[in-house]
Amino acid sequence: MKDDPPVKKTIGTPVKFTTSLLAAVLCAPLVLTACSPAEENPSGGGTGTATASADVDDAEAAYPRTVTIDDQEITLESEPTRIAVVTPEAASLVLPLAGPERVVLTSEMNPEDEDLYALAEQVPTKVKPGGSVDPEQVMAADPDLVIISARFDTEQDTIDILEGFGVPVVNFDIDGWNGIDSIITHMTYVGELVGAEEEAARAIAEIEETRAEVEQPEEAPRVLALMQRGPRQMIMPESSMISGLIREAGGIPVVDSLGATGTVTADPEQVVAMNPDIIIIQDYLGRGREDFADLLNNPALAEVPAIAEDKVFYADTRTTGFTAGTDITQGLLEVSEMIRA
Repeated sequence: MKDDPPVKKTIGTPVKFTTSLLAAVLCAPLVLTACSPAEENPSGGGTGTATASADVDDAEAAYPRTVTIDDQEITLESEPTRIAVVTPEAASLVLPLAGPERVVLTSEMNPEDEDLYALAEQVPTKVKPGGSVDPEQVMAADPDLVIISARFDTEQDTIDILEGFGVPVVNFDIDGWNGIDSIITHMTYVGELVGAEEEAARAIAEIEETRAEVEQPEEAPRVLALMQRGPRQMIMPESSMISGLIREAGGIPVVDSLGATGTVTADPEQVVAMNPDIIIIQDYLGRGREDFADLLNNPALAEVPAIAEDKVFYADTRTTGFTAGTDITQGLLEVSEMIRA
């Protein structure tokens, strides 16, 4: 409940600060180091604020500190150096900001995103995304901080077990990964949790600069976003990251009119009823054209404007999904180009 007092959690003893790898990702100079080469399902929005009690004007952020995230209040006695991040959207920010050397367990990352995948491969223990999280496996990694976005009851059970053992857990609202603002919010949280505020602020400034360049169409087109997972072809929910990008680029996600909070089956009848001007298909693992060939060639859809006018596009999952991180502005530019085509 939002009216309940914040939950307080404390970890760690003071240790030496380790510079984040995000500077290498962005190739921007830091105060203490020079640039060196290195390197989706939600609904709703993240509205919490992150605040740190410590003085963080210098690159070496002071500890202890208290970070407030929605109704959670996390007190960190020292910089976390053994982080377990068990869901991919959180890992997409923790890995570049904290650096893989400070992560002991991570979610497996999409191999299409070569940079994030390479960072995850440096972490000794990986868990598969989308399934239940084994608390024993997490405890075996001996973490001093766990970050998760719980989707399922089983994951919430894991959080309760870990907290019962005194392990601090940050549970990012799974309903809060629905657009660029949500990535900025979570990037701020992660920067404060791991002591990388300056790197996070620099990345956010770059995101804001790019999004300000996006041109709006003269008239907002109606856009249908589709995805396939396993045998199911689905309409992406109004709370998905790509729906957020469509809105920001000046389009209208037709799924908004359904009033559905989750995914909806993309049967031909539903597509005809939505009558979209544009269709954007998430090109998951490069199979978008193959997966949707039969649906798009269905004679019942021939008069749908998006198909009749050849306005069917394929979006890069790496840049338009909820694990896009700082690449989200590239996804925004891609979606904007599709909407203005």
